[in-house]
Amino acid sequence: MEKLLNILKYNTYGLYPMINKHIYMERHDLNNDMYFIFQVKSILSEKLPVKYECNRLYILEIPKDKNKKAYVHDNLCKLELLNNDTLYQISLDEYLGIFKSFVELSGSKIKLNKGFFIV
Repeated sequence: MEKLLNILKYNTYGLYPMINKHIYMERHDLNNDMYFIFQVKSILSEKLPVKYECNRLYILEIPKDKNKKAYVHDNLCKLELLNNDTLYQISLDEYLGIFKSFVELSGSKIKLNKGFFIV
């Protein structure tokens, strides 16, 4: 897993050659922790906010409310990055391992630590 450098001033993510790369990303808000894996098909917008068309985009959403269950979103094909998103380039084996974890965690009441999937 290789962390991709993002310099907002230069919009590094929009310029980085990401076509056909497998990517892992985490996003946290007040209600959920979200873990993304995807393969970039094309860059829809190179200007901020950067937008990607993706193949195999999956999001594991884990509610911070302990009474709600984790859920995996699939059948998604577009992703818009936020300013504070951190991306990691991952291998196909890492992608498949994380996907298996997504499937296992879906439907469970679990709390993951930040950086759970990052090795």
